[in-house]
Amino acid sequence: MKKLLVGVALPVLLSAAINVYARQLTVDEATALAEGFVLNNLVKNDGSRSSIAEMKLVYSASVSDDVLDETAYYVFDRGTDDGYVIVSGDDRLRPVLGYASVGKFDVDSLPPNMKWWLGEYAREIAAFLCNQDENSAVLIRQPERTESAERNTVAPLVTTIWNQTAPYNDQCPLSLGRKSVTGCVATAMAQIVNYHNWPQGTGAGTYSYTIKLNGVASKVQFNYSATTFAWANMLDDYSAGNPGFSQKMAVANLMLACGVGVHMKYSPDESGAYSFAVPYALINYFKYDSATRMLLRDYYYASEWEDIVYREISEGRPVLYSGTNDAGAGHAFVCDGYGADGLFHINWGWGGYYDDYFALSALNPEGQGTGGNVGGFNYGQDIIVGIKPAASGTGKSNGYILSGGAFTYGDNKFNTSDGVFNYYPQSFKGELGVEVVKSNAVGAGVFVTAGSIDWGAADMATGSLPGYNIGLPVSIVNGLQPGSYKVYPAWKGMAGRWERMLCPVSEQCFVTLTVTSDGKYVYSNEGPVTGISDIIADEGFRVCSRASAVVVSGVAGDVVEIYDLRGVLVAKTKASPDETVISLTPGLYVVRCGGNSKKVSVGSR
Repeated sequence: MKKLLVGVALPVLLSAAINVYARQLTVDEATALAEGFVLNNLVKNDGSRSSIAEMKLVYSASVSDDVLDETAYYVFDRGTDDGYVIVSGDDRLRPVLGYASVGKFDVDSLPPNMKWWLGEYAREIAAFLCNQDENSAVLIRQPERTESAERNTVAPLVTTIWNQTAPYNDQCPLSLGRKSVTGCVATAMAQIVNYHNWPQGTGAGTYSYTIKLNGVASKVQFNYSATTFAWANMLDDYSAGNPGFSQKMAVANLMLACGVGVHMKYSPDESGAYSFAVPYALINYFKYDSATRMLLRDYYYASEWEDIVYREISEGRPVLYSGTNDAGAGHAFVCDGYGADGLFHINWGWGGYYDDYFALSALNPEGQGTGGNVGGFNYGQDIIVGIKPAASGTGKSNGYILSGGAFTYGDNKFNTSDGVFNYYPQSFKGELGVEVVKSNAVGAGVFVTAGSIDWGAADMATGSLPGYNIGLPVSIVNGLQPGSYKVYPAWKGMAGRWERMLCPVSEQCFVTLTVTSDGKYVYSNEGPVTGISDIIADEGFRVCSRASAVVVSGVAGDVVEIYDLRGVLVAKTKASPDETVISLTPGLYVVRCGGNSKKVSVGSR
């Protein structure tokens, strides 16, 4: 490994603030934190407080690479089958990431989607440790969550503890004599549909498609309009007792209906489907409300995201939560409760195993600032919200259109940097335009159309999304009174309703328009953050902070410049092929290299 070392002596800058920055927890400190959580938050069935007997470290996860070598989190068991607590390894992070009041933690027996979820904690923590910015000071552990007074605990809504194998897959397609598993999307969807016991009576329509099982084409189909689901025959737990044939067939029939509705790609080892298909299937086949919709994590600030999930749960609507790993493998489960210390109850769809409480993020949502993410961290997660039986006359879905990148002004047009995408598995017939909002105004603005569109549907078989580059003429905005405005992208959907188009929170999503007193229109672009703290980073650009240095990689051959917060250049060097290590005294700095920039903190940890 080649490393270029550059030393520079600098005056102490903001050292008082840096010195209070937190650091990695020792095992003893993490143990004490776990014990405190148990004593203050966990209650036994008889109402008494839990003890901290035999708190034992059983697992620790590391984030380790050429730059980082840190503990992401610790897991402590409490005695024998008395539950476990997952504690962050760095006390700038959320202290407790998960807990259970019964059972024990065995890393070798975790459900696959829980393994993925814990891996996401490690990935998120690694991004935080490597991309500390101006929000680091507020990421120090909060003394107490003030949210508890505003949010009530919600007991788990879903009572089923279903799985993907027999009897749940008894009607799934066969391959060489083996039944395909239901798939995690179908199991999560089925548990939510069963919670609502809906539809009453038959479903609507039919759906069929062809898949290949072991190279042999096989037609998969379901007639919803001819099916009445036997809710009364479905059991919460099929592992207890001796379920009868009708009880097994009732749940297997529902599982098949859910799988077919989302175009499940079946196989005996794993079955997969795309979560954007879930709202379409619920609305069109299961008669659920037309407002049922998928939301993407990367389009919401952290606090917004938690608020959305909590609101759904508190109003009696379990949330189907899903995401993908770096290799593109998907996972889905149900989020259906809210417990101690702001953690959410997760039903993994694995027969009840590890159905416990977990944080939706390893970071403190209160301290994530306006970015909502960690330096553009891509969560790759989504939720299905608004799942409830359709009331009479609710109409059809409005569809779902999102911008893939920034919304900017240039060449007398409003442009999107990475296209606009249809996330709904139905051809989109509607309109594109803009929403003009008076600066500092509350509520919706005025929607202006730029014309009609007729776009292709999201493909449930391949997961491909039809994307389109758009350039809207600025001439569509006219007749405004002098003043300051924000111009957002907008779309009018298939239900005839205008909506503001969302962009990822790390991207600019509006253009500032100033109308002068003499009627001139002046447009300007504003990013999601402003001033010296702007984060503009290519995918390979990486900056990690250390106690007395920053490490820059992914920009070989470019010139690395380090500025203090006064804008004074304090270090400059050519980037090495691998990593460039620049020694600095504690403080806050901006690292710039090859058109990229990133604010970092350097200090004790």
